[in-house]
Amino acid sequence: LVDAILHDGRAPLSSIDSDALLGLRKIEQAKRTDDPVTAFAGDKFTGIRNQALVLDALFKRIAPFAGRKRGRPKKLVLEELVGETFDLEQGRIDELGVRVHRPKTCTEVTVEETDVRIIFYNLIDNALHWLKDVPEGEREITVRVKRKGEEGVEILFSDSGPGVNEEDRGKIFQPYFTRKVSGWGIGLSQAGALISEYYDGSLQLVDNGPLPGATFRILLRRRV
Repeated sequence: LVDAILHDGRAPLSSIDSDALLGLRKIEQAKRTDDPVTAFAGDKFTGIRNQALVLDALFKRIAPFAGRKRGRPKKLVLEELVGETFDLEQGRIDELGVRVHRPKTCTEVTVEETDVRIIFYNLIDNALHWLKDVPEGEREITVRVKRKGEEGVEILFSDSGPGVNEEDRGKIFQPYFTRKVSGWGIGLSQAGALISEYYDGSLQLVDNGPLPGATFRILLRRRV
C-alpha cells in the first residue's frame, strides 16, 4: 500500500508543483497592482505550492515503511542520521513546543541507512504522541549515543512524557499492542526486530533515564 501511494502519488504531485510554479512566474511577469484577479490567482498558486510541499513531506515520512530490497550497509555517522530523522518531524516538534536535545557525539557505524531511520522514526513518533499529555514547557526529548567497548554502541532515547504503565511494560514490544486510539501497534515491534535481526542487538524499556518519562535503550552489537 505504501509503495502504491508513493508510486502513484509522486508523479501528479510533481506536476502540481511544477505547474503552480510556472503559473506564479507568469503572474509575476504580468502582474498589475490594480488587477484583483491577478492578485487572487497569485495567492491561489502560492497556496497550491504550499500544499504540495505538505504532501511531499508526508511522502518522505512514510517512505521508510515501503517494501524494499535491503541496501548495502555503509559507513555513516549515527548522530547525523538521528538528526535528519528529527528534521522530518520538525513541524510537529515546533507545534508541540518540544525541546530536543540531540547527541553531540560523532559515532561512525556501518549500517543500512533506512533501518536507522525506521527505528528512530518510530521512537520519535511515539514520544511526540504522548508528550501531548504533559503541560507545555515540560515537553522534552533527549538522545545520547555512547560506545560501550566490545559490547557495541548504546543509544538512549528518553522523553518527559507520562511513561509506560506498569501493566503495559511487558506488552509494548508485542505486535499490535497499543494504547493509541488510532495506533497500529507495530512500531516498537518493527524497530526491535530490525535491531535484533540485523545488528545482533536489543531494544529495551529501562528505568532511571535522563528524563522522567519513557527511556528506551538500543544496543547495536554488529557492524559498529
